[in-house]
Amino acid sequence: MGLDMYHFKLTNKQEASDGDYYTVESLTSFPGILEPNRHLITDNTVPDTHFRILIFANEQDLRLYSRYGKTGTSEQLLVNNPENIATDIRNIEQQYQLDAADCLSFDRELLYKPTNEKFKHLQVTERSYTTSYKTYQVIFHTTAGYQRKGVKLLFYEDFINNAMLFKKEEVAEVLPYLDGNDPEAYRRCVENFQQHFIDNFEEGKSIFYISW
Repeated sequence: MGLDMYHFKLTNKQEASDGDYYTVESLTSFPGILEPNRHLITDNTVPDTHFRILIFANEQDLRLYSRYGKTGTSEQLLVNNPENIATDIRNIEQQYQLDAADCLSFDRELLYKPTNEKFKHLQVTERSYTTSYKTYQVIFHTTAGYQRKGVKLLFYEDFINNAMLFKKEEVAEVLPYLDGNDPEAYRRCVENFQQHFIDNFEEGKSIFYISW
């Protein structure tokens, strides 16, 4: 079972080097953390919907995906024919009014599942175009502490997945649950948690987040 524990601190956008944030809507149930940080609320506009062009190595791969894959209405499929691929892409961009300047191109794997067989993989190039944006009210945060695993099994019984804690005394209650494969690993685990989750915890600004 995977476990990630984070210590986030709410801050302004300029100081949030990783660009992560909470939406104000997600914090409305926690007035103790939202109210003191209303001055940090800002509008954040992000991509909302996309259109994609999937470029396959050959006709056989395209047919396999068309038959067994999860095709969508906001996509077009092409074969990577060097003689006309650029023209085919431009024609699709014009047909669907896609902005070539707002496109990300990357290689990826697609899954498809033939009848009564296991999932299989296809290598494709995807061109993803943003077709609409949405604006949220958010508060940005930095990561002040991180720890992966390193807890006793009882931790999963006494704590809740995707929980958020806002009091230092509540975070300190995690200490007895820390564990390690050997005494040195345990020492490092406790030292990291004490330094990056408890000693630097600021109530009204800090959020302890658990995920597994």
